[in-house]
Amino acid sequence: MFATHLKRVLLFAFLGALVGGAIFALSPRVYEANVPLLIAVDAGGVRTGTSEDVSAILSTGLSQNVATEAAILRGKPLFAEALSKYAEKTGNRTLLVPDRIDSLYRMYEVVAGRDSRVVNIVVKAYDPKLAADLANTIVETYNELRQTSAETSISQAQLYLQSQLDQARVDLRMAEAALRNFKAQSGIADLGSRSQQLVAYQSTLMQQLDQAKMEERTLQSQINAIKQNLPKLPDMVTESYSETQSPLVQRLEQQLAEYEASRTELLRTFTEDSRRVRELDELIKRTQDKLVEARKSQWRQASRGFVKDSVRKQFEDSLVTSQVQLAAVRQRIRQLTDTLGGVQSQIEQLPEKEMKLAQLTRDREVFDEKYQRLRRQMEDVRYKSIGGMRQATALFPASENPNPVAPDLARLLVVCTFGGAVVGFLYSLARESMRTTAQTSTELSHLMGLPVAATSPMLPPKTLERNLKSLASASFQPQESFKFMAFATLFSQGESPRRVLFTGIRGSVGCSPSAGQFAVAASRTGRRTILVDADLRHATLSKVFNCQGKPGVRELITHNMLPNENAEISIETEHPQLRIVPAGAADGPTISDVPVADVIGFLDALQEQADLIVIDAPPIDAVADTVRFVPFVDQVCLVVSAKTTRFGDIPIATDLLKRAGAKSVNVVLTGTDPEEEPFSRKSSYMVG
Repeated sequence: MFATHLKRVLLFAFLGALVGGAIFALSPRVYEANVPLLIAVDAGGVRTGTSEDVSAILSTGLSQNVATEAAILRGKPLFAEALSKYAEKTGNRTLLVPDRIDSLYRMYEVVAGRDSRVVNIVVKAYDPKLAADLANTIVETYNELRQTSAETSISQAQLYLQSQLDQARVDLRMAEAALRNFKAQSGIADLGSRSQQLVAYQSTLMQQLDQAKMEERTLQSQINAIKQNLPKLPDMVTESYSETQSPLVQRLEQQLAEYEASRTELLRTFTEDSRRVRELDELIKRTQDKLVEARKSQWRQASRGFVKDSVRKQFEDSLVTSQVQLAAVRQRIRQLTDTLGGVQSQIEQLPEKEMKLAQLTRDREVFDEKYQRLRRQMEDVRYKSIGGMRQATALFPASENPNPVAPDLARLLVVCTFGGAVVGFLYSLARESMRTTAQTSTELSHLMGLPVAATSPMLPPKTLERNLKSLASASFQPQESFKFMAFATLFSQGESPRRVLFTGIRGSVGCSPSAGQFAVAASRTGRRTILVDADLRHATLSKVFNCQGKPGVRELITHNMLPNENAEISIETEHPQLRIVPAGAADGPTISDVPVADVIGFLDALQEQADLIVIDAPPIDAVADTVRFVPFVDQVCLVVSAKTTRFGDIPIATDLLKRAGAKSVNVVLTGTDPEEEPFSRKSSYMVG
């Protein structure tokens, strides 16, 4: 049974390997191109010296973090735009077919490293040149997109600042004109030294207070933006890598190095035989064994693992820093407000005209500071427009790789072979579980409790027909199992049987060939043997021995021919000690139609001429002819087929035989596996 399972598993494994080879041969080759891209993150995009509204305008066109840029690179719009540019450049319009775009995009991948500004752009295509050129085109398209976005945001910021600057210039001129008119009308050219100091100090404090409030608004805006974006970021992100060493191997190698270093250190103090050194040696030995076992699967295939999101961590750190800075700025604002209130009370004690002059002077200085601040912001934005945005850098541009990455022949063969073996094993189990026939004599004896007297291996139909036709020839050699059966039956301890009946189940199980082989084998032991063809309907043995139509069983039992001393009721064959009684006429009464006494007389008459009578009878469950012989024979051989006879039919046939008076029932199993049965194995002895 194990051999049968193994054959099926190996057959299906071979078929699986063929399927894998066919898939490899029929599948298109996939080529890969890689571009490691260094993302340019603008850390100075939002500064404390830039107003909140200007910073908001500029931030729309600046790259803020690697995760955002990687998401832009992964987007299908950018990929489609790059593919469109490449198609227009090469004139290959077939690349713009929607199905072709989707097919290439499904193989496209952007891998962002952990805590790194480098992302790996992986492009796969069915042509190595297309993969390399498309990867480089994606980098160019991304930089163009980022440059266009930055230029748009800078242009919008310049327009906004220019409008603010024009208004500040108008306000400053109006303040200067009001101060000049007041001086001309009041006749006061300047403030006294004390008044001048107070006004100058108040102006300085107000500028510092405005600056601090601007910083407060900027920091609060940053905190609000971080709090708004923080829930959108995942706690964990996936990380892709092509191949990695097993963490267990790395840990065991590190432990082994530490143990060996500790052993070297101990040997400076202790000897090799000391207890501590021996314990450490045992620990090193166990670690080495574990390392050898772990190295069998040291490298594992490309996979994705969950890691802590570095972008979220940066946001959380930035939130804490901004909150600390905001608390410090608010403390400074409170101090400046208190100081400014004291200076204001001192100024209010000045004469009315001096206080008016001080107010106008302070207004001019405030508008002047606002104007200067806007000019500085404008210069900063102009510097950005001149310098442009920093572009992402392709560390190594993609080049053509003539070696395809898919399909992988080795992997396909391993997977398909293993899958075929699994399918074969499951098929074999399912087939055996649904099988209704006995395959081996051991199985039949174990399940039915019936002794198996002989087995006949399964042979091709033409070989079976040739063997059956040669049965009558003197050169015919019975199978070894029937030789053994004949000797064991006739020469075992106790009284040997004188009458043996062969019958089958449902027909076509090899009953006639089995009876014929047994009769030939018995005659060669020296016993006078008569073979009786009692299967009147088919007369197989009569045809084999060329005595079809001659008087025989039918004439004897119907008294159309009576045996006497001068008439022989059997026909001599080419085999010494073997005679045959043919079936007789083709038409007439059957055995079950004659009285039982006639059957007994027929057998007794034959017994006077032979030591052993072998009867080939019809199937026990087909006609009642066989039943007439069963009580008057010494042994019944039930012929069953390993291929066609069902388990349920064997107990029924056995019960019929026992009810008919069978004294002993043995089984002859035909159609068996040559590898499973005695006397039929393909052994080296027989080959030699």
